[in-house]
Amino acid sequence: MPTNRTPIRRQRHPLSWEQEMSLELGEDERRRAFATDQSRRDAWERNRDYLMARCHDGQRPAAWWEFDATIHRPREREYEAAALWEAELLFPEEAAMLETRWREKFDHANGPDWIGYCIGHAKPGDRFATWLKGEEGRRAYYKWAGIPKALVARWTKQRAKTIRRLEKLPSEQPPA
Repeated sequence: MPTNRTPIRRQRHPLSWEQEMSLELGEDERRRAFATDQSRRDAWERNRDYLMARCHDGQRPAAWWEFDATIHRPREREYEAAALWEAELLFPEEAAMLETRWREKFDHANGPDWIGYCIGHAKPGDRFATWLKGEEGRRAYYKWAGIPKALVARWTKQRAKTIRRLEKLPSEQPPA
């Protein structure tokens, strides 16, 4: 989403590996990288530009989710990019790349070579993998791929319209 705001240039301060991982992945309560929550927040403020510049594929540092996010972090990490897309919080290039990737996954699940979605062993003691077929398999695959529900709905509707339109076309008979 475009903005007219002037970016603030912050002086980056060197971080230890533990501190950088704390900001990227979250603080480890057993071995804290920062003495206080305020020192962690200050480190995020000073190093935000550096850490955000490394973001890609719809992922954000843990500190962004804690200090800057305007939405709740999804429970499932696979759905973070979709949540950011739905809230229009992705960088434009990032959104375009993800939409292309999601469309490829959607088309694969709706293509002629689709065999289903493997969920592994469904119950303890299973000797063979369990495959979900049809719509149930597609829904599980869309969730695994992190495709936003709004895009699934839009593309499914477009696909249904195309199929109906093709069904109305007169069928061509091969020459005798």
